[in-house]
Amino acid sequence: AKIINLLGGLFFLAATVRFSLRHWANETGDDLLFASLCLLFGAAGVLFPLSQPWQADWWLWHFLRLAAYAIALGYVFVIFQRAEGELAAAKSQLESKVAELGQANQTLQAEIAEHQRAEETVTRQAREILEISTPIIQVWKGILTAPLIGALDSQRTQQLVEALLQRIVETQARVVILDITAVPLVDTAVANHLIKTVRAANLLGAHCLLVGIRPEIAQTVVHLGVDLSGIETCADLQSGLERAFGMMGQGRLPKSDRLRKSTRRQDDEQAN
Repeated sequence: AKIINLLGGLFFLAATVRFSLRHWANETGDDLLFASLCLLFGAAGVLFPLSQPWQADWWLWHFLRLAAYAIALGYVFVIFQRAEGELAAAKSQLESKVAELGQANQTLQAEIAEHQRAEETVTRQAREILEISTPIIQVWKGILTAPLIGALDSQRTQQLVEALLQRIVETQARVVILDITAVPLVDTAVANHLIKTVRAANLLGAHCLLVGIRPEIAQTVVHLGVDLSGIETCADLQSGLERAFGMMGQGRLPKSDRLRKSTRRQDDEQAN
């Protein structure tokens, strides 16, 4: 036992030198603490073979070992306190991050909701603009007119067909006048859209008149070889209205329109 304690003491003393050198190089508290522990255990191990029971050196040997144990336990307690503090700090940081993420999530949800409301507003406004751009007007009982403004595409044509069919059912219209005076270009695609609109109206028993074909549009239609033979055409809206009233079996224009036409004729005669 004395030899084992002596060898163990020498080992701890060598470790003391090792930790002391590391402490001088790095100046860390842990190396100083371990050097102190090794010094105490090494001194106790060396004194054990030289001590006699109940002698002063025997008590010194026990005191050194108890001191080493006390320092080791104190170090363990300090490490535990340090770990507990680090865990508390980490928990506080985690809770702070969770709170920040929650606030960021709420902000993101609010931005998403605002974006959705903006999209709904834009969609509603686009739909309202599209409806305004394709108005269906009842000019007389059984007669509807649709003044088309701007270019015709698939979306506008679909909107026109839906609105026109609904108005035909609501008003029991027999004649529909499609006025393309404000349509800048009539190509194959636009002509196909117009033909689809006319066919849809015919299925509900309404006859369509196409008015407002300008000379340049007529040349374009002929040049492209677009077949509009299935659609009855008139030069302008006035001719279309006259044709519509004739188809309604009235034989002549209503009184208000006759007065306007007579006044226009008198003005032309006075100008001449």
